[in-house]
Amino acid sequence: MSPLASTLGRLAAPPSAQPYDSIRLDLIDQLVTGHARASGHHAWAGAWDQAATALRDAVIAEAKMRLHTAALHSRYPARKLASIEPNPEAAEALRHRLLAEGMRLETFEGQPVDAATDRRRGAALEEAWGGAVGIALTESLRWRSAAGRVATWRRPMRAFWAFAALGLAASAVAAGWLGGQVPAPGWFRPLHEAWWSLPWL
Repeated sequence: MSPLASTLGRLAAPPSAQPYDSIRLDLIDQLVTGHARASGHHAWAGAWDQAATALRDAVIAEAKMRLHTAALHSRYPARKLASIEPNPEAAEALRHRLLAEGMRLETFEGQPVDAATDRRRGAALEEAWGGAVGIALTESLRWRSAAGRVATWRRPMRAFWAFAALGLAASAVAAGWLGGQVPAPGWFRPLHEAWWSLPWL
């Protein structure tokens, strides 16, 4: 095990079935290799930036997939779907929220590169990861709920039934005019005469 990995606590645990575990492992890999190339604050800050961005991308990708699957199921209108799915502004706002979980890492800028500082950074990073995963899970749950609403959407039928009622009423009146049960207006008389002049009547 790398000397740096030993300072990362549970963050450096072996692969598991925890949410976003592949991103955690990429974070550790980036830190360990980055520490060998460019020890110090920039390696830690860069690794955290990449992890927060990857978390954001994973949440947004899952949200869009769930929304589009739900829309396909319920035939949700494409224009309405575009208005509720995550846009670039929402994605960037989420990224900043995730990055903010690592603010404690900024306090180590300018600190010496030694084992003691690495241990404190490791503890701060472990806390940051836990907070970021919590945000990602909450955001994912919010989009899952939105996808559920899209999946159960049904096209409003009020307008259809209103038009159907109007059509039925118009048909009844026209039938009354044609049959002579109801006096027809003058403009309807040519149609009335044409109807009754048909050879099969």
